[in-house]
Amino acid sequence: MLGKRPKNAASPDLNNCASLNLPNSPDIAQKFCMCPEGSYLVESISFGQDLFKVVLRKPDSKIPKSQLVDCPNQKDFTVWVVEPNGDLWMPTHLSTLEAFAQMSQIERDKVYMAIQAVVIDYAEPITAAHEHECDKLLIGGYPALLVLSYLKWLAALEDTLYPPPKYLGRRMAFAGYVLVHSGVYNPQDLQRVLKVFSR
Repeated sequence: MLGKRPKNAASPDLNNCASLNLPNSPDIAQKFCMCPEGSYLVESISFGQDLFKVVLRKPDSKIPKSQLVDCPNQKDFTVWVVEPNGDLWMPTHLSTLEAFAQMSQIERDKVYMAIQAVVIDYAEPITAAHEHECDKLLIGGYPALLVLSYLKWLAALEDTLYPPPKYLGRRMAFAGYVLVHSGVYNPQDLQRVLKVFSR
């Protein structure tokens, strides 16, 4: 698992999930802001015989640091992965970075470029995975496409909680991937450098 199973977090209602198809874009956080409270199935990822899902639950308990432009009813939300066996967990940047750091240099180069494409350039995860030859790669035992898919939504979450231009939003979290990819920092160092990576 590239995340955690928090005991006190309200999990999404998998029996009453609305399907939501929001393309990756600079205003994805604003578009999701307009959605009412509830649970949303936002990504389905097939890998061999397995089907993974990314589900959002809105609202959660964090208070955004400032007002998101064009978002009158700004709410925190949680990002969840549903495994093929039904297990649920919340992905975290730190766990993802720990797995990213363990990859070979060649694989890490490909994944880094794909992450940049999704988080910074707003590419769709499936497009980034294909263009950067990550289709068959595993990150910590999970399909790279799954990781790219949940990073799309973690980036939207960062933009919701830490809205640009006052805060860095998605760029704050992406800085961790830049630092680890440089080889100068390891994931544990980032807990002291960037608050977003604290457990």
